[in-house]
Amino acid sequence: MSRNIMRHLRFSKSEYESICKKAAYLKIPESRFIRKIAVQGNLKRYDLYELRKITRAFYCCGDSLKQIRKIAEIEKSEYLPEINGEVYGEK
Repeated sequence: MSRNIMRHLRFSKSEYESICKKAAYLKIPESRFIRKIAVQGNLKRYDLYELRKITRAFYCCGDSLKQIRKIAEIEKSEYLPEINGEVYGEK
Protein backbone atom coordinates (compact mmCIF):
# COMPACT_ATOMS: atom_id res chain seq x y z
CA MET A 1 0.00 0.00 0.00
CA SER A 2 1.41 3.35 -1.01
CA ARG A 3 0.95 6.19 1.45
CA ASN A 4 1.95 9.27 -0.46
CA ILE A 5 -0.35 11.83 1.19
CA MET A 6 1.20 13.51 4.19
CA ARG A 7 -0.73 15.58 6.73
CA HIS A 8 0.59 17.32 9.82
CA LEU A 9 -1.60 17.27 12.90
CA ARG A 10 -1.54 19.28 16.09
CA PHE A 11 -2.47 17.89 19.47
CA SER A 12 -2.66 19.37 22.91
CA LYS A 13 -0.31 17.88 25.45
CA SER A 14 -3.11 15.90 27.13
CA GLU A 15 -4.40 14.60 23.77
CA TYR A 16 -0.94 13.47 22.74
CA GLU A 17 -0.32 11.78 26.10
CA SER A 18 -3.63 9.94 25.75
CA ILE A 19 -2.68 8.80 22.23
CA CYS A 20 0.74 7.65 23.39
CA LYS A 21 -0.72 5.77 26.36
CA LYS A 22 -3.33 3.96 24.24
CA ALA A 23 -0.83 3.15 21.49
CA ALA A 24 1.60 1.76 24.06
CA TYR A 25 -1.18 -0.38 25.55
CA LEU A 26 -1.90 -1.80 22.09
CA LYS A 27 1.84 -2.11 21.42
CA ILE A 28 1.69 -0.21 18.13
CA PRO A 29 3.31 3.07 16.99
CA GLU A 30 1.35 6.28 17.55
CA SER A 31 1.04 6.96 13.82
CA ARG A 32 -0.52 3.55 13.18
CA PHE A 33 -2.87 4.04 16.14
CA ILE A 34 -4.08 7.40 14.80
CA ARG A 35 -4.52 6.01 11.27
CA LYS A 36 -6.46 2.94 12.46
CA ILE A 37 -8.73 4.99 14.73
CA ALA A 38 -9.44 7.44 11.91
CA VAL A 39 -10.33 4.69 9.42
CA GLN A 40 -11.85 1.94 11.57
CA GLY A 41 -13.24 3.97 14.43
CA ASN A 42 -12.01 1.70 17.21
CA LEU A 43 -9.34 -0.81 18.06
CA LYS A 44 -9.59 -3.83 20.32
CA ARG A 45 -6.81 -5.55 22.16
CA TYR A 46 -7.20 -9.18 23.04
CA ASP A 47 -5.10 -10.75 25.73
CA LEU A 48 -3.90 -13.94 24.08
CA TYR A 49 -1.74 -15.10 26.98
CA GLU A 50 -3.92 -18.16 27.65
CA LEU A 51 -3.96 -19.04 23.95
CA ARG A 52 -0.16 -18.79 23.82
CA LYS A 53 0.10 -21.12 26.82
CA ILE A 54 -2.18 -23.68 25.17
CA THR A 55 -0.30 -23.45 21.87
CA ARG A 56 3.01 -23.94 23.65
CA ALA A 57 1.60 -27.03 25.40
CA PHE A 58 0.50 -28.49 22.05
CA TYR A 59 3.97 -27.95 20.63
CA CYS A 60 5.48 -29.74 23.63
CA CYS A 61 3.07 -32.65 23.15
CA GLY A 62 3.96 -32.82 19.47
CA ASP A 63 7.66 -32.90 20.28
CA SER A 64 7.10 -35.64 22.85
CA LEU A 65 5.13 -37.73 20.36
CA LYS A 66 7.90 -37.36 17.79
CA GLN A 67 10.43 -38.50 20.37
CA ILE A 68 8.29 -41.53 21.29
CA ARG A 69 7.95 -42.46 17.61
CA LYS A 70 11.68 -42.08 17.02
CA ILE A 71 12.53 -44.32 19.99
CA ALA A 72 9.96 -46.88 18.80
CA GLU A 73 11.62 -46.92 15.37
CA ILE A 74 15.10 -47.28 16.84
CA GLU A 75 14.03 -50.06 19.21
CA LYS A 76 11.89 -51.70 16.50
CA SER A 77 8.99 -51.70 18.95
CA GLU A 78 6.01 -53.97 18.42
CA TYR A 79 3.84 -50.86 18.89
CA LEU A 80 5.36 -49.03 15.91
CA PRO A 81 2.48 -49.84 13.51
CA GLU A 82 0.05 -48.53 16.12
CA ILE A 83 2.11 -45.36 16.61
CA ASN A 84 2.24 -44.80 12.84
CA GLY A 85 -1.55 -45.20 12.61
CA GLU A 86 -1.39 -48.30 10.44
CA VAL A 87 -3.52 -50.39 12.80
CA TYR A 88 -6.47 -48.02 12.73
CA GLY A 89 -6.38 -47.41 8.99
CA GLU A 90 -5.23 -43.85 9.33
CA LYS A 91 -2.44 -44.23 6.81
